[in-house]
Amino acid sequence: MIHSNRDEMLLAELPSAAPKNILRMRYLDVSLCILIVFATLFSSSVMAQSPYLYEDFKQGQVHFKSGDLISEYFNYNGVTDEMVFQSDGKRLALDDLDKVNQVVVGDHIFVPFEGRFFEKSGSSGFGPFIRYKYRLIEPGKPSGYGGESHTTASTSFSSLADSKMLYDLKLPDEYRIVKTHEFYLLVDGVLHKVNNKKQLKKVFPDKSKGILDFIKDENIDFSKIEDMNRLAEFIEK
Repeated sequence: MIHSNRDEMLLAELPSAAPKNILRMRYLDVSLCILIVFATLFSSSVMAQSPYLYEDFKQGQVHFKSGDLISEYFNYNGVTDEMVFQSDGKRLALDDLDKVNQVVVGDHIFVPFEGRFFEKSGSSGFGPFIRYKYRLIEPGKPSGYGGESHTTASTSFSSLADSKMLYDLKLPDEYRIVKTHEFYLLVDGVLHKVNNKKQLKKVFPDKSKGILDFIKDENIDFSKIEDMNRLAEFIEK
C-alpha cells in the first residue's frame, strides 16, 4: 500500500509559470546507482526497444504544490522509473517529487506517490492509477543445444546507464524491454493494488458481491485500461 496525505489530486489549471530554478534538476548520471529490475511479468506485457512510454517527448507542464507551473517536453522512462524532460538540449530527470502536485503530458496526468509516478486514468475519484513497470532484457548469451539464454542483469543495466543509452528513445538492437503495468485504486488516501478479484475483495469487503457480479456481467479484463476505468466508476456509485 502507498500512502498519500490527499484523497484527491488537484487537476485544475494552476497559476502562472515560475522560474526554472525552482526545479532541482539533476543530470542523468546514474553510474553510481545500479537499479534492480524486477522480473515479474503480467498478461498485458509488450516487447519493445524503447524505455519510454511515448514514441517521442510531448509538451507538458509540472504543477507544483506551491501553485507554480513550468512547461517543458516530457516522457516517462519506465526502466529508470523517472519522469524525464528536455531542457536546453539536455535530458533531465524531474526531482524533488514531494514538491510536485502533478505532471500533465498532453491529456495524460501523472501524480507522484512515495518517489514514483502513477498515471491517473478515468473520471472516478478512485482512479484507477497506473504504474508502468518495464523490465530490461540483456543480449542473449549462448546456451546448451545451440540456443540463447536471455536474462535481466544489473551489470548490463549499469553498463547502459553509464553510457546514458537508457535515456535514448531506442536501445541498441540486441536489447529488449518487457513493458507491463499495474492498477491501483485510491481509497482513503491510500493506493491499493487491484490487479485481480482477490485484491479487490480485500479493499472493498462490504461491496465484494456487487463488484464481482459486475466483473462477471461486464466481462472485465484486469489488463485493459478501459475496463478498469469502468470498474472504478461502478465502485464509486
